[in-house]
Amino acid sequence: MPATFVGPAADRDHGPWAERPLDGPASARDKLIHATSLGGVLQQLSVSLGVSIAAMLLGLIAGKATS
Repeated sequence: MPATFVGPAADRDHGPWAERPLDGPASARDKLIHATSLGGVLQQLSVSLGVSIAAMLLGLIAGKATS
């Protein structure tokens, strides 16, 4: 007797887990992946810039405090 599966693996033809053909060269999934990765890169760049500015300001403040 075969095993009975419950959840996404059990029903690949219906619901959000359904396997659908790509709808052209840039499917909605590909667009989402690209937008998400681009958003991650922009977030990392903005955090790095913020940390750099904070370190520079801290260095300026510390330099003025010692002189």
